[in-house]
Amino acid sequence: MEQDELIAFVRDNGYPHFTARQLKRFREEKAVEVQIEHPGFGGTTSTYSAESASRALAVCRLLKQKRGRDFHAVRFWLWLEGFSIEVGLLKVSIWNLTPFSSWKEPGTSRERQRAAQALAQKIFNAAWKSVRTNFIRTVLQNFGDEKDQQSREDQQWFLNLATKLLYGITPNEGEGPDFTRDYVSESASQGQLEEPADIFAHGLQTKHIRSLPKDLAGDLQDIAHKQLLSWAKLKAVLFAATTEELELARERQDVFDHLLECLEIMGYAGRMHRLLRTVLKRPALQALLFCALLTMEQNGYGANLEEISTTVRINWPIFKRMQEFRATLQHELPEIAREIPSLPTLGKLLVEGTQQERVAYLTHLQDVYQQHKEAFDAFWQHHPALREE
Repeated sequence: MEQDELIAFVRDNGYPHFTARQLKRFREEKAVEVQIEHPGFGGTTSTYSAESASRALAVCRLLKQKRGRDFHAVRFWLWLEGFSIEVGLLKVSIWNLTPFSSWKEPGTSRERQRAAQALAQKIFNAAWKSVRTNFIRTVLQNFGDEKDQQSREDQQWFLNLATKLLYGITPNEGEGPDFTRDYVSESASQGQLEEPADIFAHGLQTKHIRSLPKDLAGDLQDIAHKQLLSWAKLKAVLFAATTEELELARERQDVFDHLLECLEIMGYAGRMHRLLRTVLKRPALQALLFCALLTMEQNGYGANLEEISTTVRINWPIFKRMQEFRATLQHELPEIAREIPSLPTLGKLLVEGTQQERVAYLTHLQDVYQQHKEAFDAFWQHHPALREE
């Protein structure tokens, strides 16, 4: 396929204003591949494969959908969709998308401590100065109003813990983040945040994610010791990753978003987690999540990630079908839909309800079906896809 043919192909497939100049930019950014031939007499001929035409269409779509012009992001998105990108260029693109791409690693423990403290203060100030609502402010608001002295101290304690983890400061270092519990009493359950683990869990509102352990102290201590959230480690792991390791992380890239969506559908997610889903659409956070998946895999969490991936891949389409079923039922048979509890109510019942309550719920569903059997049977005939196994 010659250049004029490729341009015509793109124009005929939804981008009528596509130009040779844009195609040249795609080539320069290594988003579209071209074969250059020199037939003689000083001339050159550019030819494109069928895949190059598909790639050009994909680039146009990504630039339009994402409303950006960052070709580091475009290359990453292309690769996530299955297009080939040279491994070295891919790693550079992913790292350049992270918030840490321009950071220089401090040379000593003391310098890391100072950098972590400065970053915590900078984040705190920026979160409250911003006119618009932002994710960090939403997290900090879990501790209360910033004008309240106790709330402000808890907010700063949370940020100091987070930035120390980000700079790879271990519990063995002076003033390092130590999540070992000092108290036997369950202070957090009484509304008291006296332990680092309680502060961290409260900030991230992990209590809403019922699939997580109630006490994360041991897991947080392991993360701190292994420096799993250290930006320097994330970078080292990314650039040392093999093609197979990159592809495995790619398979799991969408799992976290689907997990949050499942939690939201079933009413398990809090307001902060719903906002997190939106934030994770941003290229910087997508790249950061990808690096974190690589690092977790290489530090003994591969089995955990696989278990989560398998569970989400099985349940996500079921939950989506349940959501579609309820929405369709509310539209076509609203009087029947009102007799069926919402999905969040169902989720809470399945997780927290007693066996007797669950039996009563199933009995109620059977009664509703029997009372409206003719309407239900007609509904299923019109929507067979909603009851596929």
